[in-house]
Amino acid sequence: MPCFRTSEAPDATSTVRWAAVPVVCVAAFCAVAYGWHLLNKWCPWGDPVSGSCLMPPWLDMLIMSIAAAIASTLVLVLGVLVAPSHRDLVPWLIFAVGAAIALAMALVLAAPAVTAICTGFGVATLLANRFGRDEHSP
Repeated sequence: MPCFRTSEAPDATSTVRWAAVPVVCVAAFCAVAYGWHLLNKWCPWGDPVSGSCLMPPWLDMLIMSIAAAIASTLVLVLGVLVAPSHRDLVPWLIFAVGAAIALAMALVLAAPAVTAICTGFGVATLLANRFGRDEHSP
């Protein structure tokens, strides 16, 4: 059970770190999305057609799924590392928001969304267990 300290006022550093959590999460996601954009620009399979690289569909889904797994891992790990406290709860909050976004994306791209949700759940579980033991140890 998490320990919420209500008697102490948060200091300026904690406030800044809490404000940085969503910023770091969005930045990690954007970094992976930009990497996907660079792959399309590089296009090892020839010239891009209408701005997209023509590669075998299975390879396209594989690369997008790997990118989604990397993005969900980065978003969770960086968000938890920036958070000043409650590191056992933060991964679940980040996972819930990320899963909602992934479900919305699943209407268009199912495989990467499922990969992101599964990877996110695994990483959130690992982080919550890791930081939950540290914060609540006697």
